[in-house]
Amino acid sequence: ESLLRAMGGKGKGKGPPPPPSGEEAAKAHAELQQKRRAQMESEKREAQESIAQAKELEAKKRDLEARLSTLQSHAIAKVPWDTALLSTHLCGGKGAAGVLHTGSAGGVEVVELPSNNAVCVRHGTCIITESIADALAEVLGVRVARMRLVLADNDECLFIKHAIDRFSTLNISKEMKRLEKQLPTMDEETAAKVRAMINAGPSACAVLEFVPGHALDISATALETPSPDLLAGIGQLCALDLLLNNMDRIPLPCWGNVGNLTNAIVT
Repeated sequence: ESLLRAMGGKGKGKGPPPPPSGEEAAKAHAELQQKRRAQMESEKREAQESIAQAKELEAKKRDLEARLSTLQSHAIAKVPWDTALLSTHLCGGKGAAGVLHTGSAGGVEVVELPSNNAVCVRHGTCIITESIADALAEVLGVRVARMRLVLADNDECLFIKHAIDRFSTLNISKEMKRLEKQLPTMDEETAAKVRAMINAGPSACAVLEFVPGHALDISATALETPSPDLLAGIGQLCALDLLLNNMDRIPLPCWGNVGNLTNAIVT
């Protein structure tokens, strides 16, 4: 009976392994610390490489923005998205681009293509009303940047997303994983919005004609001695904006606001 009691009340089996000796425990602890240091060094190198790549890409984007006036317009009917060389976001009236193309950002994405060509891409809820304005301008013969809607269920939407994401300075996959880990700490409403963003596929967008030239607000030289065509074009834009109640371009007295001359390009 005393023998059975010493064996834990059982006649068969083995007891727990003896604890490691002091030397073995020290060795295991040292190995664990070494693994942690190696992991930290690896993560540090990856972070430094990511920062260096982001800085290099940002420099290329700045160079592209400086070259915009030298680029030519590519036809918007059929765009070879897989040949895209670079893209950069030009902010509009609603701020900078977000993490994903969710429709919350303003401005356009300029995509550079071979042979010094370019097209633009716009996301957001405004593209529906802009497509109506584009159709009206075409009927009236007013020269504006042409556009083409691409619905979310169209395969081209995925091609456009991949073309733009290739040149993002943000690691979107890593950012999504980070947000997913933070979901338990968010309130219910915020968590629902973040889940929708994480699970969202490509959103509808508009392919816009890239118009080479300079914005009206920095075209003082052209305005000093304007050609009849330039004056006629500005007049037609004013008439179109009046018809559309668009106060975000030429500052007309009927609205009493400063307008946004960057939305008019002098070619």
